[in-house]
Amino acid sequence: MIGETVEIRKWDKTSGQVFINGELWRAECAVPLSVGNNAAIESIDGLTLKLKPYEQANKVRTGSIDSKIQNGRSLSALDKKDDA
Repeated sequence: MIGETVEIRKWDKTSGQVFINGELWRAECAVPLSVGNNAAIESIDGLTLKLKPYEQANKVRTGSIDSKIQNGRSLSALDKKDDA
């Protein structure tokens, strides 16, 4: 579940409920989130999900992809090179 996206259903400051895989889960985040927005699961503590804002999680993923694009070559070109 770590890295998956959840939908914020109920939220008050830094804790609330989120929806994932057809279930409501308790969740916490260091920063306030808004109902209706998405967040990413950073870790799990018992039955409580620890979240990070979706925008922050998306930047981390984008950064890892951007780091593979070098010298104007596409990601698929790099993957083909790695497979050889």
